[in-house]
Amino acid sequence: SESQLLEKIYGLQHKPLQRPLSDQGLGQVLEAYMAIWMAGDEVTPYLGKSGELAQIFPHWDKIVHFAHGQVSALNYQRQHQRKLSTRTLGGNALLPRYSFEDAHVVVGTITSSFASFWESECREMKRKLSTLDRQHTGRVPL
Repeated sequence: SESQLLEKIYGLQHKPLQRPLSDQGLGQVLEAYMAIWMAGDEVTPYLGKSGELAQIFPHWDKIVHFAHGQVSALNYQRQHQRKLSTRTLGGNALLPRYSFEDAHVVVGTITSSFASFWESECREMKRKLSTLDRQHTGRVPL
């Protein structure tokens, strides 16, 4: 589940669940979440190594940008709501802090909207693979 994976990543990064995260800290959590969510535990040794993750995942930079965009959406929502439903500790709007609950909201948004984001990448990959299928058998040479 989303909660279990998120808790696991907090643990891997030695981040206490009760301590609010900075923008950078949440970014680290989300990047690790995306990698493990997409590829499983096998990518754990590569967490925090963007260059190596870019070798594993096509368009890793777009994936990271998508995840950070969800944080921007949360910040926008916070700024335009009079009643905050999330805990913001520190009280400084210029230095946002994110609770575990905030991170959970963001990963929930990511997991529910990623398919539509990634659809264009799937179509492009299908197009490229189709050009390799010269005999129209549904198979491509490796």
